[in-house]
Amino acid sequence: MTQLINNSKYSNEYMDIRFKAYQHGIPSIENNREMIAYAFGYPIEDVDTIYKELDGELQSPVDYINTKYKKEMDDKLKNLEFTFAFIGCSFVSDYQSFFNVVRRVLAPYSGIKLIDASVTGDTTTQTISNIYNRVLRYKPQITAVFIGINDMRQNNDVYSRPNVSPEEYRKNMNYIAKILRHKGNRVIFNTLSGYDTERMETAVAEKRWTYNVEFDDVYNKIIREVALENGCVLNDMAEKFKEFDGPMNIPNNGLHLTYQAQSFFANKFMETFLGML
Repeated sequence: MTQLINNSKYSNEYMDIRFKAYQHGIPSIENNREMIAYAFGYPIEDVDTIYKELDGELQSPVDYINTKYKKEMDDKLKNLEFTFAFIGCSFVSDYQSFFNVVRRVLAPYSGIKLIDASVTGDTTTQTISNIYNRVLRYKPQITAVFIGINDMRQNNDVYSRPNVSPEEYRKNMNYIAKILRHKGNRVIFNTLSGYDTERMETAVAEKRWTYNVEFDDVYNKIIREVALENGCVLNDMAEKFKEFDGPMNIPNNGLHLTYQAQSFFANKFMETFLGML
């Protein structure tokens, strides 16, 4: 799939804008074109050009997935009605995220309502504190969970520990699984993607953020175990990304996924989602 999609300067520019908004504490303007132009002094025409190109790029994986899964989707989805929630951080809410690919793919199926409950910078602790307001009040029947990147993050010094320790992360993920299952949800847990620590540290040098690569396997192991213990479906993207031969992380920040990687994610997610129906 990766060879179908070209690399894009617009995707990088978009992520630069998002990162600037997050660093300045104004993530709510993420995809508001007028506010982005005003806040950072960009000509609105330039911002519109970036989004126009992003829309064109987003259509490529949508077309690919429609070609690959069209018959299976029609057979399984055309008569269904359900609410489908997505929990996560910026990896889910990105304009070209796997979620937004999936949203476009599922748009023709009028019985499916999608809920974007993802928030830039969120950890599992923040997710739990808002899970009733952002997720459960919509009474979803299926919920996808991709969260933990911000939990693993820590300051780059000898005293720092992850924002959410592995022990607390396990408790949080277990709570998320149990409350969703208790409310009648079928749950899809997604393991976490990789990153380029050196590039990320450079991108946010003033914040001194970093990741301890030794924790990657620890947190992903927790996701796998909690999914198994609670009867959740597992989309093991950490393993599946080993098949991916394109650029993984945005060059300018080393953390967020390129749209090629997000497109690959969307393909594998749809495979898992359709397989559980």
